[in-house]
Amino acid sequence: MKVIIGVPINKQGSFVLDKFLKNQEIIKKNTITPTSLIFTTDEVGYVEELKSKLNTCQLDFEIITFDLIKPIWSKNRIWSITQARESIRKYSTANNADYLIFFDCDMVYENTVINDLINKAETGFDVVFNSYLLKNGKLVMNGFGGTLINRKIVETVPFRCYQTRKGDAVIDEGFYFEMDSLKKNAKIFRGIIADSIHFCNQTTFLILKKRPLTSIEKIKSLPLMRITMAKFVENKSILIGFLKIGQYLYRYS
Repeated sequence: MKVIIGVPINKQGSFVLDKFLKNQEIIKKNTITPTSLIFTTDEVGYVEELKSKLNTCQLDFEIITFDLIKPIWSKNRIWSITQARESIRKYSTANNADYLIFFDCDMVYENTVINDLINKAETGFDVVFNSYLLKNGKLVMNGFGGTLINRKIVETVPFRCYQTRKGDAVIDEGFYFEMDSLKKNAKIFRGIIADSIHFCNQTTFLILKKRPLTSIEKIKSLPLMRITMAKFVENKSILIGFLKIGQYLYRYS
């Protein structure tokens, strides 16, 4: 079995990189399956500094870069994040990985997280989302701070995003990826299967312990509801409508 761990990174977002790397060393020791750690960035000038930090760790790694392409008028980081994930997806496909797992470098995870993700996938899931807390304290259920994707979906579902020119609506890569995967008849798990810590800065962080989903979280994750949404994924007007309703509910949930 071949497993690739993908980590999008930039200099600004690497403020707890030392903690992340120490955590990855511990995770590697507790992981049954061999893994390859791949970092990707569009900041070519950051590569040597990143490499020097990684060389101090007991980790096998590779750094890849990509050219950022985005609308001239956009200042939103969603384009960089999306294309970082896409560059890792292409790398994973080219290297025939059985599983691609995404981690974020401002998070640390339970020591057995990779085993837990793989074990869940092997019960019949194509995508396993390990939910985590955003920096505003809200639970995200289709983000990539600990998500596993099997080869079938990696090879057929590219990452994409959307932003209106006014900047009043952004459809991120997590939502699109879930919807596009459902259109490929993917079986998706959304839940909290491993502990995670999300750092807001060097000293402030949010902890989420693994637990069952609440009743409301289960309703939001109902396959029928998500599959219905996927049918409208190419209709931007309807999607933005979904987005605004979701933002309203999210704000008051």
